[in-house]
Amino acid sequence: MCLKKMRKDFSIVYLILFICILLPMNIAGHVTRISGLAQLSKPLLLLVLMGYFVNITRGYSSRNKTAILMAMVFSWVGDVALMFDRQYPILFIVGLGGFLLAHLNYTYVFIRSGKRIYTISRLAWIGIPLMMLYTVGLISNLWPHLNELKIPVFVYAIVLMFMGLAAVIRNTKVGYHWVLLGAILFVISDSFLAVNKFIFPIEYSDVYIMTTYGLAQLFIVLGLSKLIISKDHK
Repeated sequence: MCLKKMRKDFSIVYLILFICILLPMNIAGHVTRISGLAQLSKPLLLLVLMGYFVNITRGYSSRNKTAILMAMVFSWVGDVALMFDRQYPILFIVGLGGFLLAHLNYTYVFIRSGKRIYTISRLAWIGIPLMMLYTVGLISNLWPHLNELKIPVFVYAIVLMFMGLAAVIRNTKVGYHWVLLGAILFVISDSFLAVNKFIFPIEYSDVYIMTTYGLAQLFIVLGLSKLIISKDHK
């Protein structure tokens, strides 16, 4: 009992630290144009979130834990690569690849962690066509501006769409809405990034991108953590 309480206390510390890094450091750094503050805090976000996940799920057995951690590791690689893609354009492809692998891992976990995956809920009947239409619209608007990046961005957008669809059709009550909200925010964050990079500059784009991205990762991990520590999860 004492060990569980200590683990819960440490988990709260990790969450508070994550919010502090995201808001007072990263977002404030972008708003005030203090690039050093934003650059320093960005690589810390996923490291702290990984610490939270490892701590809160310690002692619970799940076949999905490794894939969830790998999704965060690949996201961290993407974060670091995109910090320097303006100076070294090749790092944009590295970052894109990192997040693509992260989405593949999350998609794998979403599918495996759902119950009766082929039972489609009423929410899913609405979410599936909306997600597909949104992806088609986004790709259509980006396509004329992508030049040599057409194929990589197209593949990434399709993988992102399947991640969102997997979150929609997960038929499990535990952590479902956290994961779904996180997946939607991930799509929104990547949309901000794509529009800002390829179509037209968005003022304070980094604020919108990092706010939605940080919350996306947090909500997905919260939802999956709840499922792992629930009594009915195997």
